[in-house]
Amino acid sequence: AIVMNCPRRLAELPANTLAVCLKAAGLANCRVVFFQGWLGPDRGLESLVRSMKLWPAESALVLVGPATDSYKKSLLDLAVETGMRQRVLFIGMVPLGDLDGLIAGADVAVALFPSDTSDLNFRYLAGASNKRFMYMSLAVAQVTNIGPGMSDIIERHKCGVMVDPNAPNEVGGAVRALLEDEPLRKEMGRNGRTAHLEEYNYERQFAPVLGQIVRWSGR
Repeated sequence: AIVMNCPRRLAELPANTLAVCLKAAGLANCRVVFFQGWLGPDRGLESLVRSMKLWPAESALVLVGPATDSYKKSLLDLAVETGMRQRVLFIGMVPLGDLDGLIAGADVAVALFPSDTSDLNFRYLAGASNKRFMYMSLAVAQVTNIGPGMSDIIERHKCGVMVDPNAPNEVGGAVRALLEDEPLRKEMGRNGRTAHLEEYNYERQFAPVLGQIVRWSGR
């Protein structure tokens, strides 16, 4: 059985709590590109910051998750270098129970892992990353990496756009296209939400594992 790392089935969408953070940072009128998770190398964040030059002017990058001081500084230095510092918001770590409300306020979410298909781990890491399934559960269109198995998750369900995470222009073009096309990103969000409710949720994904455990136990 192949089991994806999915969140529990989310029956109702939470209220948007991101708006308060944006207002406090002076970004209330911006469309939001959102990343959550460990902030560090091999997450495509450098490409993402460099891609911001292609985004619409009224847009911002929101980063939620832990980061070392040195990595945060390097990313902020890159934002300064590219003229995007005022449009990058670090929220830092938040309680898990608060994360859904923040994601729900995003316009586009990103899950980028630099592609190295020669690495056996990539075959499992790309598909198993829980962030892409969280975005689907919360009806947010995503820009994600190409790689083994990704077409079956993203293209089949029409819930996002796959790009080369090492190509800032490709990343930026995909982000811009979604930010400028509200009907498309809303449709992709709905498609992802449907896929979550019907297929990519913990209860359904764990069912074959539980069934095997029951068979082994002889019950």
